[in-house]
Amino acid sequence: MKKLTALIFAAFFFFLQSCNFDLKEVSSSVNSGGTNPEVHAKSKWTFIVYMAADNNLDSAALEDFREIECGDCNSELVKTIVLFDRAQNTMESESSWKGTRLFEINHSSAKSKSIQLNSKVLGIGSQSAELNMGDPETLISLLNFSRTYYPAEHYALIIWGHGTGYRFAANKTNRAVAIDDTSGSFMSIPELRKAIKSGMGNDKVELIGFDTCFGAELEEIYELRQEANWFAGVEGVQDASGWDYSSWMNQELETCEEGCQVAKLIERQYSAKSDKSFAIVKMDAAADLFESFNAFSQKASLLIENKKSADELRDKIASKAKTFSVSGSLLNPMYVEISSMTDIFLEEFPKLKDDILKVKSALKNASSESYTASQDIFPIGIYFCSLNEKGQIAESNSTYYIQGSGADGQCQFVQKASGYVPTANQSGSLLDKLLGNYKFSL
Repeated sequence: MKKLTALIFAAFFFFLQSCNFDLKEVSSSVNSGGTNPEVHAKSKWTFIVYMAADNNLDSAALEDFREIECGDCNSELVKTIVLFDRAQNTMESESSWKGTRLFEINHSSAKSKSIQLNSKVLGIGSQSAELNMGDPETLISLLNFSRTYYPAEHYALIIWGHGTGYRFAANKTNRAVAIDDTSGSFMSIPELRKAIKSGMGNDKVELIGFDTCFGAELEEIYELRQEANWFAGVEGVQDASGWDYSSWMNQELETCEEGCQVAKLIERQYSAKSDKSFAIVKMDAAADLFESFNAFSQKASLLIENKKSADELRDKIASKAKTFSVSGSLLNPMYVEISSMTDIFLEEFPKLKDDILKVKSALKNASSESYTASQDIFPIGIYFCSLNEKGQIAESNSTYYIQGSGADGQCQFVQKASGYVPTANQSGSLLDKLLGNYKFSL
């Protein structure tokens, strides 16, 4: 038994030595200048990690980078490219470099796991650059680079960092993904879609993963429906540590033939350490989900006949449905799980049963690969209302979520969901009536 214990300890010590080291020690190339990339033979998968950590997530990014390096899979079958942008105020003890660097991860090697790369298209040479991760051109260049030098049968794009849902505005309380403090910028969901479309050329992303908060919202899924086959992410807030890459970047990954299989590996490790739901979404089902939800919204709005009933229904949804938000900012959005919200409507308006069943069917079809689907829990959210700085429901919305407001950069969902989203002329959509500005005749 002592011998077995000693062997276990030795193996554990080796794991710690392999996986918990300072980033400056991962490869001799990291501090001596980058390596010019070579065109590789076509692999089965190329994972492209867009690690936007030029913010308060720098330390978490460093840990996730180490986890990626600890992935145990065949580098002939699985290639991983990481564009890693660090905060300017990072502690010197955490690493000897700042700025933006590009890495190839050598999963098969027991020693030098990271190879720092040069890239003319990205403007990265032998020293750290300072790229603006909120600029769609940065993502376009990374995708072009990855497809040129690391061709694959399947591509997976992971958006790493902060995420705040649909939002897009010129101030820091309304942002979306790839938040870059040095540049004072971020990338909206429509900008993300256009960047993926441009950067992927004639190829399509097999899986897009949001290792962020507020990823699995219908607004985002609908926006990206034509750019990826599968989606993975959570509908609410997730811990800064995010996904455990060392747990799912393993030999099982080599056998995956489609994006949902990869997403299931991620979901398995995520659900093992968190009780939060995780969404795996079939993107070609997003259009049907949109249509059924919008049709339901149109009929539901007609049943709300006065302000008193509208206020009561709004408050009931906010207090009893499954909602997601963070507090402390002006016009901070609250998202609600679609399935949970429709349950409230069914209680109030039984005549909506057929329309709600169509929404539930579309939800199930879209997220049937999620482990919660067997429990009739479909982890896809949607914007419901904004909260003011006191956490109370606000009577106003960002112009980016008002149909017909004229704001540039609105997502496709806002432009098309006339039955649900607030409208500039208060035409009587569901949120027109629930959010307090609609002029009822009674």
